[in-house]
Amino acid sequence: METKEGIINSISIQEGIKGNKPWKRWEFALNDGHKYSTFDEKIGNSGFKSGDKVTIKGEQSGKYWNMKEMCKAGQEKANSEPVNSSNDVIELLRKILAELKGMTDRLDHLAD
Repeated sequence: METKEGIINSISIQEGIKGNKPWKRWEFALNDGHKYSTFDEKIGNSGFKSGDKVTIKGEQSGKYWNMKEMCKAGQEKANSEPVNSSNDVIELLRKILAELKGMTDRLDHLAD
């Protein structure tokens, strides 16, 4: 993973649907000429704007740079949690358990 520092020149958002599932991609163009993108809402909705000096951690995948983390330059992950924080995992597990309970209830109803 590489770390880059620069100033945000522009931010664009693209939205679409793939397989009946909506997606949203944020693209941050920096003054170094590179564009860094993410599907992570925590990063995309974190309030960064053009002119902000930021530090980005990410990886190049072909011609694209995939952003994993972004913070104001000089700050470590300011006001953000890792992409796969423990809170995200716990929330996902709660949703899975609720769905399993719903399936169990439906099966019990069918057995009656």
